[in-house]
Amino acid sequence: RSFCDRAIWVNKGKIVFDGDANKAVDKYMSYMTEEQASKEDGAPNEEINVDDNHFGKYKGMITDAYLLDENDNRTFIQTTKKHTKLVIEYDIKHKSEYGYVFGMGFFDESNRCIYATNTKLDDVKIGDNLTKGKVIFDIPSLPLMSGKYSVNASIVDNNGTPLDFYRSIGTMKIVANNK
Repeated sequence: RSFCDRAIWVNKGKIVFDGDANKAVDKYMSYMTEEQASKEDGAPNEEINVDDNHFGKYKGMITDAYLLDENDNRTFIQTTKKHTKLVIEYDIKHKSEYGYVFGMGFFDESNRCIYATNTKLDDVKIGDNLTKGKVIFDIPSLPLMSGKYSVNASIVDNNGTPLDFYRSIGTMKIVANNK
């Protein structure tokens, strides 16, 4: 994704996809997730209607994700070094025997990951009996320079299987703190 804007995915000698690098990677990851799922439980996943920015097994879905400013107001414009929260709302359809990890990341305009974390790295306790709810990443001082960033969020099980990866929740503009 970082090195090109076009990719060709070839499977068993046939072109599966030729186009935007991000879409190619997402389609490939979705295909590999389905392959892993069919090996694990012998059946393909139920078909769920989602947009092109989602991929995964869809046994858990990110239903909403957004940023909160220091006053807990939704925002997509923030000042550098300010207190920020990223909220991921989810709906888990099938319990995983492995437990869950929620992640988030900020990507620059070249689609390079500039800042990312997850509940495992941050040692955020989320419990085992999840169905619907929200996870809040508390970022005391937003470590980003001025610019535009896309925000991604994900749910994976502790075995590494993506339940839902939501690419480009939205674009966030970071402005300089002139103090």
